[in-house]
Amino acid sequence: MKREIRIIDGICKIVNTDKKGNIVNIIGNYQKPKIDEWEIIAYEESKKRVYEEELELSKHEKETNEHKEKIEEEKIYEIHNGKRRKYQRYDKITREINPTMKSLLQRKMELGIIDKTVLNIKSSKELLDDWARKRYFYDYEEYLNIIALGRGFTCYEEYVKQDHIILECQIQ
Repeated sequence: MKREIRIIDGICKIVNTDKKGNIVNIIGNYQKPKIDEWEIIAYEESKKRVYEEELELSKHEKETNEHKEKIEEEKIYEIHNGKRRKYQRYDKITREINPTMKSLLQRKMELGIIDKTVLNIKSSKELLDDWARKRYFYDYEEYLNIIALGRGFTCYEEYVKQDHIILECQIQ
């Protein structure tokens, strides 16, 4: 026999049932247990606190995992290419035109000294970096280093040095 809560004639009752689920007898009316409101509030606050702590831990864990991944990427890069120089750093952020320079260029455009398209012009380095990013490289330097790796060198600089030595030999 099992003890269950069933609704009979619109009233919640506690009943004993057999294995098939048929009601054997009615024990009495179901009464909601009385809990102090302060206990409920304390319980909900503790649940909220636990959730916030778990959320903070998961954020911290995610940040540490990202940091570990960056370190692993750097180790792999160092194995293949040697240490990165400052201009090759993956975490380097390019700066935008500062507000003072932007306002100066805007003023020159208003006076007709320079053309409006000047602000949109990219340098050759930016154009090459965009080209490399479209081909899933970090930047153009990484592309050159991978090409040099494919030719049996440790980095592009070594490839260029070797190329200059060959050219000097051919000239002499």
